[in-house]
Amino acid sequence: MPGTNAVVIKKALVTLLAAAPSLATVQVAYQWPGRITERELIHLGRVRASQEYAAFKATGRIPRHETLMVSVHIIVTLPGGSVEETDERATALGLVLEELVAGDANLTDPAGLLYGGVDSVELDYELTDDGATSVLTYELKFESRLT
Repeated sequence: MPGTNAVVIKKALVTLLAAAPSLATVQVAYQWPGRITERELIHLGRVRASQEYAAFKATGRIPRHETLMVSVHIIVTLPGGSVEETDERATALGLVLEELVAGDANLTDPAGLLYGGVDSVELDYELTDDGATSVLTYELKFESRLT
């Protein structure tokens, strides 16, 4: 088993999002895609984790409890649009993310994953002469038992 579930969980999230029929027209990426960004994008970002020893043991690998935080960024850009329009679309896509994770809280059982869900949400925007962009960031929290 890996020293952390960071990559396993990120890959499982991308698989879950990419397979969702309601996100068929949305770009889904493991990381920020750079210049090839489409008008609707969901990409994974920063991962933070803490680990605690789950038991005391004299020999061998000591089991650990990992709390992992994954940032999921939903970016909606609408040329000629308003912040209200991009905020509404971003939150609609956010609801899809929330329902997917709630419906499969252990992401089809990656190694040692116990459960996951939404920890916090942040909504921001940028308004330019060309239109509006909203960025909705979810912090998803996952609990794992690592051996």
